[in-house]
Parts: sequence; structure tokens; C-alpha cells
Amino acid sequence: MRALDPRKDVDVFIHSCGQAGDGRSNRLVPCTPLGVQRLLIESKIDIAGAHVVVLGRSMIVGKPVALLLMQKAKGGDATRDRSAFAEQDLEEITRSADILIAAIGRAHFVKAGHVREGAVVIDVGINRIYD
Repeated sequence: MRALDPRKDVDVFIHSCGQAGDGRSNRLVPCTPLGVQRLLIESKIDIAGAHVVVLGRSMIVGKPVALLLMQKAKGGDATRDRSAFAEQDLEEITRSADILIAAIGRAHFVKAGHVREGAVVIDVGINRIYD
């Protein structure tokens, strides 16, 4: 990774995700979190003031998507609960979300009881299901 030119680091592995999500136009933003934000914007989902819950806390998707959606800019200004992974009151936390983002890579983790009616759910986890 050290050999990678930071100007080409679309996953922002080399630089901190905090810098990537600070709203400056001269910084790369991690591609998957940016895709989540773009999906919300293009779907006309109001992010400003929305209660966002992120399942997962990886440096690739979980943390960067939370930072990106909270920044004071177009496509941001969400309120965010703590990362809800491994919380004892997980269903209560996820049911409170206006926008629930699953970025944990565990198939079939989010169940109907985790989601309130009318919530937006985005699953960006990658997993394999073997028969």
C-alpha cells in the first residue's frame, strides 16, 4: 500500500477517513461511502437531520460513510447514533433509524425486527453464501 500514489487511492486506505470526509473538494472520498451518499441523493432521500444508524465500523465503509453523511455539506448534515454493531439493544437502536446502513459483511443479519416502517435500508456488506 505504501507504493500507491495517494492521488489514486480511491478507498482512502493511506489517508485518514476523517480527512477524506471533511468536505474539501481537493481530497478523494472513499468510493463506497460516496456511492451510498450518491444513492441517497439521487433517490431524493433527505439526509439533513435524518437519524442514521451504521452497522459496522470498518475504516473502509462504516466509519467513512458515517463521517460523510454527518458533514455540514450537501448530502450531509445527518444526525448519527453510535455504531450499533454488537450492542445489546441492537434492535431498538436500528428501529430508531431513518436511514439504516448495513456495512458488516454478514448475510441475513438485518431482520424485519431491526427496521421500522418507512426507513431507508442500504446494505453495502460483501459476503458469500455457500450451499
